[in-house]
Amino acid sequence: MMKIAGWLLLALGLFFVVVSFSFNTTNLGADGERIVDAGRAQTQMMVFAGGCVLGLIGTIFVVAGSRLKRP
Repeated sequence: MMKIAGWLLLALGLFFVVVSFSFNTTNLGADGERIVDAGRAQTQMMVFAGGCVLGLIGTIFVVAGSRLKRP
């Protein structure tokens, strides 16, 4: 059971990492130029970091689940 939960967390973490790269962190300025929005960049960074943490926890669960099944 721990191994299955680990794989699910790992997949969810990978999904969040991939989604974070699709964020648009720019706005259209008054003169038509694209400018970086610090709030959106922060959100992108937090989603990326959260995905990495979920992936790490999932990896730990998978390894622990594999170790616990062995006699």
